[in-house]
Amino acid sequence: MYVGEVRSPDDLAEVLAERSNEERLRLGHRWLFCGNVEPDMFNVLRQEPVDSLHQRVTGFVSKTGAAYGVLTHQVLGYQHRLVLPLFDSEIQQAVMAVSQEPFGFLLSKDGAEESLLLLRSSVTGDNLQGLPGLRKEVSDAELPAMIAELPDVVMAITDAERIPSLVEQPICTY
Repeated sequence: MYVGEVRSPDDLAEVLAERSNEERLRLGHRWLFCGNVEPDMFNVLRQEPVDSLHQRVTGFVSKTGAAYGVLTHQVLGYQHRLVLPLFDSEIQQAVMAVSQEPFGFLLSKDGAEESLLLLRSSVTGDNLQGLPGLRKEVSDAELPAMIAELPDVVMAITDAERIPSLVEQPICTY
């Protein structure tokens, strides 16, 4: 499991200031959901045609009432999931923004910054707008219970019945 992040176009402008013009044009001017993938999946993503990448968004609410969105990528038998804690104000801002702006995914190979892969999203901002509990406010008093239930959240998002394979190959490597 890896920790991901959300980058706004303004964040990217700062990060890309010293990069080539080509990189700035390719990565800039869009929100990016960033994360890491296992080396094997990264290599398959680089080799497979873009139309073989399947994407979906799934939402669920935990026992404490915390809402999560899960952005799933699958290519062949490999699957990657980015979990969005919808109670986080930064995530809420990003989800609201991408309903009107393009967004994508910036994935790295097992955390290696020199190996980056930019994917355009086939999931639309409208798909994200329908996630449950998107606008729910969470109090500071609720946070310890939400943190305590993170192992249950991880188990839920890896459940193949909740988020099934996106292709006809039933066996997935997460």
